[in-house]
Amino acid sequence: MSFPTTNTQFAYIKKIVMQFQELTNINLIYISTSFQLIDKNGFASNQQKLKEFMNEQSALAFFPLIANKSFRGFFILRLDKTSRNLLNLYRSSLETISKDNFNAYYQEIKILTPVRINQLNQLINMIHLILSYYQGNDLTYNDISKESNQGDEKDSINNALSYIENNIDQKISLFDISKKAYLSPAYLSRLFKEYFKINFSSYISTCKIALAQELLITTKKPIDSISKQIGFSRASYFNKVFKEKAGMTPFQFRKNYKGKKVYTIHRQIGWENNMSVYAITQRYFKEKNIPIEIQDINGYPYISSIGSYPSVNNNTGWVFTVDGLEPKALPSMVYVRDKSVIQWIYIDY
Repeated sequence: MSFPTTNTQFAYIKKIVMQFQELTNINLIYISTSFQLIDKNGFASNQQKLKEFMNEQSALAFFPLIANKSFRGFFILRLDKTSRNLLNLYRSSLETISKDNFNAYYQEIKILTPVRINQLNQLINMIHLILSYYQGNDLTYNDISKESNQGDEKDSINNALSYIENNIDQKISLFDISKKAYLSPAYLSRLFKEYFKINFSSYISTCKIALAQELLITTKKPIDSISKQIGFSRASYFNKVFKEKAGMTPFQFRKNYKGKKVYTIHRQIGWENNMSVYAITQRYFKEKNIPIEIQDINGYPYISSIGSYPSVNNNTGWVFTVDGLEPKALPSMVYVRDKSVIQWIYIDY
């Protein structure tokens, strides 16, 4: 069997990249073991292209290409929230296209399960450890292992948080979310408790009630309709959970918080226990490019204006809730150690 020259291989790789992009409308590049970069426009040894591609978006998947049992390089795919759930489909499509193009040269073509940045870091650390022992250096394995495991855990928690936020209006369980995070239900539950000091089921119900509060304020939907919309099968149970979280019934909440606008800030892995609601809020609006104005109240900062909604007079203004309740302290004096959701509500007093 004849084998393709390097240039011929690269020409076929370019063809694979183009066909995959036509099929999925997702940007794809390939990097060979000789550090050649190949995209739909051709190939080059200029690594600046690779750097630009990887810097555009942090979420990447690396699909190893195996031909006749030898590793040839990585197909690198950019991910968004939708495409992360389709990795197995993309792997299968990529393998089919690769087989069609390389069938005349290789008996066996495989595209392996994709790896993520944190898994590559773990592999690099392991290789570094092996080489250090081989060269007679002394490294502490526990330090390397701990750092890698923490990266894996945080990546899994981020996947879980993203899935919860995007599907909080559905009936979701620990089992559902653990599959999306690629963890066992028991392990995911333990991680939530360890990182957030929050019980997993309590976190879900808090997020659901936050959505209900947003709907109560910004819509005129009947309460039983809101109950069904956020995944409660019985309105009576929804009323019970709502009162436990908010300290009042949905009817009372709607009456007390006659508002026009709500910003909901969900828990993130980057929330540190000693951060205040004020600090989290400032960071959130900065990331969203939403302008805010700060007012001094007895020497403490308070957010008086968000976006196009200022505190015009004593009749309107911004109030905040944490896990459904309005604290009596200022946001700079409330901390997020075991909290799930912050909401800023523009209300008529």
